[in-house]
Amino acid sequence: MDSHASRSDGERSPFTARTSGSPRPDRVSGEATVVALTLPVSWPRVILMRAELTRTETLGMLENINSGMNLINLNNMDHTPSAPRGLKAFTAGPTVKARPHLINPDSLSRNVFDFCALFFVIVEITVLPVSMAWDLTYDNLGVSAVFIATFWTTDLVLGFFTAFDVDGERERSLRRIAKHRLKTWFVPDVILVLTDWVAAGLVLADHNVHLIDILRLLRGIRIVRLGRAIRIFWKLEGFMNHVFSDGIMAILKIVSVLLTFMWLNHFICCLWFWIGSSGPSDTGGRWLDMTPAGSEDGTSYFDKGLIYQYIISFHWALGQVTLVGVEGIDATNTGERFYSITLLVLGLLFSSTLISGISAALIDFSMRTSENRNKMRLLRLYLHQNSLDSSLAIKVTTQAEKRLKATNVLRDSDVPALALLSTQLRTELRYSLMSPHTNTHPLFQLWADLSIQTARMIATEAASFVFHEQLDDVFTAGTGGDMAYHVVSGRMRYMQYPESAPVENVLRKDLADKAWVSEASLWAKWIHVGTLEAQTRCQLVAIHALDVVRVVRAHHLITDITYSYALHFHRSIVTAVEPNWPSDLEVPFTDFGEIVVSMEPEMQVTIGLNSLQRGSLPAAQKMMLGKEVETGQAIILRNAQGELERTVSLVAIRVARPDGCILIQLGKTDELFDRVESGCIFPGSKQMPGECPVDAAHRVLASKVAVPNVQLTGAEREVVSKPSAKYAIMTKYFKTIFIGEFDGVMDVVNPCSGDSDISVDLDTGSARAARKAIVIHDSETLSQRDVDVDDNPSSDEDPVLQHHTSCRIRSRLQSGLPPLPSGYNLPVNDLLGTVDAQRTVTLFAWLPEEDYNIMKDQEEHLLKSWIEDLPGGIITKLLQSVA
Repeated sequence: MDSHASRSDGERSPFTARTSGSPRPDRVSGEATVVALTLPVSWPRVILMRAELTRTETLGMLENINSGMNLINLNNMDHTPSAPRGLKAFTAGPTVKARPHLINPDSLSRNVFDFCALFFVIVEITVLPVSMAWDLTYDNLGVSAVFIATFWTTDLVLGFFTAFDVDGERERSLRRIAKHRLKTWFVPDVILVLTDWVAAGLVLADHNVHLIDILRLLRGIRIVRLGRAIRIFWKLEGFMNHVFSDGIMAILKIVSVLLTFMWLNHFICCLWFWIGSSGPSDTGGRWLDMTPAGSEDGTSYFDKGLIYQYIISFHWALGQVTLVGVEGIDATNTGERFYSITLLVLGLLFSSTLISGISAALIDFSMRTSENRNKMRLLRLYLHQNSLDSSLAIKVTTQAEKRLKATNVLRDSDVPALALLSTQLRTELRYSLMSPHTNTHPLFQLWADLSIQTARMIATEAASFVFHEQLDDVFTAGTGGDMAYHVVSGRMRYMQYPESAPVENVLRKDLADKAWVSEASLWAKWIHVGTLEAQTRCQLVAIHALDVVRVVRAHHLITDITYSYALHFHRSIVTAVEPNWPSDLEVPFTDFGEIVVSMEPEMQVTIGLNSLQRGSLPAAQKMMLGKEVETGQAIILRNAQGELERTVSLVAIRVARPDGCILIQLGKTDELFDRVESGCIFPGSKQMPGECPVDAAHRVLASKVAVPNVQLTGAEREVVSKPSAKYAIMTKYFKTIFIGEFDGVMDVVNPCSGDSDISVDLDTGSARAARKAIVIHDSETLSQRDVDVDDNPSSDEDPVLQHHTSCRIRSRLQSGLPPLPSGYNLPVNDLLGTVDAQRTVTLFAWLPEEDYNIMKDQEEHLLKSWIEDLPGGIITKLLQSVA
């Protein structure tokens, strides 16, 4: 295990926990460390990294990957033939070209179009029999006919650009799609579309006898679209099975059977009227010539209105199908008699089928409800036999009934048909279910980019869906954690209590979907410091820590990245500082961008180039950013939305004296004031590769703060995103301001002598060596107004060996200093300075906080003028002291 990964009992933390609970002595140092009652002593320093997360023998792999990347041709990132060898090493196989013109058959737009087509088909097959039987005309419907023809022509064309499924695989080749289309419904669809256009033309033209006969024929051809309606209805039924409960689906099935029966009866009645009005007659008589019973005017059915004719025809058809019959309407010729006999035979079969279908749906629904009733009967019997209090029994039965009525979500074990699928297809199915949720985490998305097979194995072997009803506990405070969770749906509440967490009062926070919880359980031997409770019915994705480690070990590059991620995540846990203690919801300084900033440069290059490869940027911009990533000048990542963003982590120290004054860097100048830089800022720096924020804070203390004896007591964090003019993408800044207390003696002449009181937790030896000389690098300036700095000092050289030196201005000049732009009269003893090897002086001052707040928002030229107006003897004396 790396020395940074875990803390031995002999190490001493630079921070003292100030939390609620009873104080218990620290086992090693004897300090009074206050922790919650259920947490171990010295929490969170004692939290260990998971022992399973160990480095493999492939530590040199990253160097081999990036050794061939001198100048990447990012124009070819999306093309495998000319991609560089280094780039090919970490890409997840050949990149599939996007087909923006290919239509997903399951997309919302395609489903809406199909449902519109279903509506038009239903209207058409309903109106068509009526218009043919009663010979209705299309007067004033020319525009509608043209619109319908245009719609079906569009549908014909879209069929050549819509993917289809075959043997469980989705076919996306345009050539195969066209071949499949031509073999299936292309010819009938072409005939129907031509029919639509010819019919539209006939409607717009003048009617004559020949055109009317042709129009009747074209109307009859359109009945073929009934097959299209059936196909769309099957698709609609599959959609409804995902949405509605069993009870609603049973009702919908009964309604659909009844509607189908009514439409068939509608078609039969229209055909019966057509036979009576236009069909051949071998006897010269027709049923329409009959007079209705009770008719006072003696008119026949033929002379009645359309509505009466339709209703009497529908009544007759319903009587024939149900074998009841209708008095007063009899067949008068061979054609009508044959049609009546045929319907009687079909009615015999159809009636039994209709009754059995409805009965089956009702019996199935009854069996489901009877099972629930039996469960409730046993529960009430159990409560009665144990003589429970009535109020408690009512609560139990009420909750049980409510949960029994809820729709149970099927798990893999509930679907035996899944066992029939091949291993590869089951893995793809599992990944398609999990990836919309797991890939919201940037690390999981990176795994999928580097190796889709590893991502599929994570979804299959390390991830699972879990379901919780209202008031269920997902985990409770004080228990060990070995799973991380992603909230898929539902509302949850996270609660912390003083006896189990470093809080003074009970804290509650409501969580919505898409939230990640307890990620620390994946990388450390985590103890839950809160309780997660379901407020509504919830679905979560559970990620099992040990299974994740086992799966990622199969891919060496992913193993190295995962180990580095886990290492820095764990360091953020054990170096947490009040008031930002780690919790199940958040561990400070563990945003994916912050962790990547802390990684080794080789991993930053790998992750950055992978992000560029999959980002949508112009080729020239990719080329420029690729060079910046290779040289370590830029860290590029993809966020949860898949957009590229540059990441910068900044650390500053806010040192305060007991009298309330804070140490501020005022600017830099040379001996002649020819080059003056001004800015009212805290001493700080960019976070270097391999550093966590606390490491960077100690480095700034050792090399950039002009006073010794500073104790860190807390930290404040701010995340800011703004467009970068140079890179033309968003830049995300993680600004961490550590709070320091100065407890030294102000009359010390040389702060560079001796060790300070700073106890560096993670790298004590090197930090103490660096503290022997306070050095200020000209390029390491943290500007809060312009945080887009270029700061890449070498980390290979010890500051002592860089020929830098410094001292504090403690000249006892009789003359005072000019007033600061805020109006404050700065005492000479509160002006500090350092000198580097280029004889550049960096000026610091102890300022009241109100003056700092005024000066940080003032124009820089005011402070620059103040520096230029300083007595020359101050700068000369400082330079002479290091000559």
